[in-house]
Amino acid sequence: MFWINEKIATASVFEASFFPEKAAVITVVHLSEFWNPPEVIYQTIKAILPYLHNFPKTIICCAGGINRSNAVATTIIAFTENLTWDDAYTIVKKKVPVANVTYELKKACEEALNLLRKKLTKRCPICQAPIEEWETRCALCWHKK
Repeated sequence: MFWINEKIATASVFEASFFPEKAAVITVVHLSEFWNPPEVIYQTIKAILPYLHNFPKTIICCAGGINRSNAVATTIIAFTENLTWDDAYTIVKKKVPVANVTYELKKACEEALNLLRKKLTKRCPICQAPIEEWETRCALCWHKK
């Protein structure tokens, strides 16, 4: 497991016994190691963002902790820190030396990053997670009063 910053780590699902107690653990094994429709990556990241606002730590996992988890973490960091995908990947590579995102997945993530910036224009009034214009709350805060 590699901590990229104080809130986000990437890992292999096989490291589950080492995860801290109060962390949200998100798996992205449903993504291909190569190209994915950008909308699928967008929806995946949109679902992860509320966890960053509602849990002290979030761990993003794929089978090996090398490609998909780091691609998603890079896209999240690029979105939340307003960086280019390449600049965010530089940050990730410094913290996760084994990160090795395929070219196809990188391109799909860059397209998903554009969707995130275009569609997530509002904030959840409860936790401040990014939401779409038509939404009144994020998925995690929907049940809260």
